Amino acid sequence: MAKASGGTHSKSWRDKHGSGVGKYPYNSTEHIQFVKESLISWSQSTMNHNSDGVSQEFNSQVKDLMKEVGEGNYGVATSIAQRYNELGKRKHGNPMQLSEKQAYVVARAAVDNGLVSDNDRRMIFNYQNSKDTEVQVSQKENRKRQKRAAKYAEYEKTYQRSTTKIAIGSHVTDSKGRKGVITGIITPSTGYVTVDYGGYKKKEMAFNLKGEDGNPLKKRPKH
Repeated sequence: MAKASGGTHSKSWRDKHGSGVGKYPYNSTEHIQFVKESLISWSQSTMNHNSDGVSQEFNSQVKDLMKEVGEGNYGVATSIAQRYNELGKRKHGNPMQLSEKQAYVVARAAVDNGLVSDNDRRMIFNYQNSKDTEVQVSQKENRKRQKRAAKYAEYEKTYQRSTTKIAIGSHVTDSKGRKGVITGIITPSTGYVTVDYGGYKKKEMAFNLKGEDGNPLKKRPKH
């Protein structure tokens, strides 16, 4: 393992890999960028306890890389890795997220010194998988929002407000067909009321209730 600063290429990288790994042409600038983004993604997932969908395998790989850089002699990169690894060991409190500059310095040292030569493509693959997962989740949420919006638009077309007032003494029917009487107004602006269903009182939202003409007391809010 080369013990050089993060600013020069190690001969072992070129000698060992030549033009690249497998079918992938080696491009140091592009590769540094991939590793940098992997480091940032890892530092974010560490803070969020994997809530962002980044795999445990990916976290383990990048953690090992940070450990190797921290135990090496790569100048500023080693200092950054050592500091972050120390913060990451704390049981309480969140470690600081790696900045763009910090991640770049560590990534360049790792790539220039061949520290990711054996698992670089796996690291990139896992990083890309984590991003693909985020995109899929985002697309799924967008489809849900679009479906809700379309459903609400259809609701608006058919909506007709009841002539029954949101007031104490008004006779109403809930979504299950139970009949009751409004006995209290909790929040006038939202139509939050108390309904007595023959001795059983329950708090209700007016848009879930229908008046004596079968129409809702209040328009349902957008979701």
